[in-house]
Amino acid sequence: MNRSSQAARRAGLQPTRKARAASRRAFQELVLRLSTRAGNWPLTGVNEGVTEALRELGSFARVDRCYLFRFSEDGAEVSNTHEWCADGVDPQIEHLQNVPVTL
Repeated sequence: MNRSSQAARRAGLQPTRKARAASRRAFQELVLRLSTRAGNWPLTGVNEGVTEALRELGSFARVDRCYLFRFSEDGAEVSNTHEWCADGVDPQIEHLQNVPVTL
């Protein structure tokens, strides 16, 4: 660990190993719950289920939005198929269609 990392840890700016392990465990439990739920979605409820899963993932990660994209058949473009936005955040799904993929 370098000096800046040590200083950041002492200042409480970096999570401890125990905190990182707890966060990883909580994330694994969330993914397990979402996976279990997804296996029980009725075909008519898949879109709502995906959006709800994005909400839970976004809330866990403390972000203001979560997206799901689908690649075109030729892999040249992606399109946003599902989006969750926190309150007060403008959706971007309509602007994220057929976006060229460049490497």
